[in-house]
Amino acid sequence: ENFRRFGESGFKLAITELDVFHRKPQEEDFLEEQADLYGNLFNIAVDSKRFTSICTWGLYDGQTWVTSWPDFAGKGEPLLFDSNYKSKPAFHRIRSVLSRK
Repeated sequence: ENFRRFGESGFKLAITELDVFHRKPQEEDFLEEQADLYGNLFNIAVDSKRFTSICTWGLYDGQTWVTSWPDFAGKGEPLLFDSNYKSKPAFHRIRSVLSRK
């Protein structure tokens, strides 16, 4: 709702430092939920025509900031590639969104 409202007001929009991490020990459906959230944000951005950029806070889970903060102990895996540089469902969802435009 806020993206739409700011876009309609003429503002250019950007999402910076984006990542989506799990809050509990990883549940089986987390990767699909993560892909859904990334996909939804990219759909909103592409459809609005007001977004200038979306930037994730890193590329792969092996160097995420999340695991270095004590407050986030046991949480992580927020990015588009896993610790072995293997693409995750979120990467493929984003690619799908961008390829339709």
